[in-house]
Amino acid sequence: HDTLIGLGQRLLREPRRWREVQKRNHIGNARRIPLGTAIRIPYAWLRMRVQTALAADLSGTVLADGKPLAAGATLAQGSRIATGPDGSVTLDLPDGSVVTLQRSSVLRLQTVQQVSGEKSAHDVQLGLDQGRVQTAVKPHGDVGRFEIRTPVAICAVRGTRFRAAFDPATRAAADETLAGTVAVSGARSAVSVPADFGTRVEANGTPIPPVRLLTAPDLSGISATNLT
Repeated sequence: HDTLIGLGQRLLREPRRWREVQKRNHIGNARRIPLGTAIRIPYAWLRMRVQTALAADLSGTVLADGKPLAAGATLAQGSRIATGPDGSVTLDLPDGSVVTLQRSSVLRLQTVQQVSGEKSAHDVQLGLDQGRVQTAVKPHGDVGRFEIRTPVAICAVRGTRFRAAFDPATRAAADETLAGTVAVSGARSAVSVPADFGTRVEANGTPIPPVRLLTAPDLSGISATNLT
């Protein structure tokens, strides 16, 4: 019983744009949409609700907008998180994803939002200005967006685990995919990086062809050591 008028009133910033949705999706009758029809709507048209992230765990020096961050604190959209040489912080995002910012890194929560009226549709865009971040992204299916942006590349995913890095000294970004697939795009081209592969994007915006990651070291023969 969905209609484009009803969807416009529920989902769109400007409900009257339902006619543009109709045209974009080649729907003949706005009141009789075939059951199971997939309807594509640009994110910029959607009504969004701003959300917050949670600093679930941290160690060492971690600053949020220049002030010391404590475990359990909430972080608003637009926050800038910086870790010192001894610091790291794990962020729980409202879409169910988990992000760990490693030492000597800077991350901005550019966009942390949910589509109003759609619990499973989130828009997360993180800006990595320096350092390394590891993520475990909750699968979004065909809705939701998760991106990590550096000055030279964008890593876009749906349901995966990966590491991203950016070195401001060399203006180079890197992606290491641990599970699923990551779409890495620079200014000139894009590549799809499957699990166990990685790529690097130089300052010119061109990703190199994905290369296989090194095999993880076998530590089974090393005896446990207790640190006090």
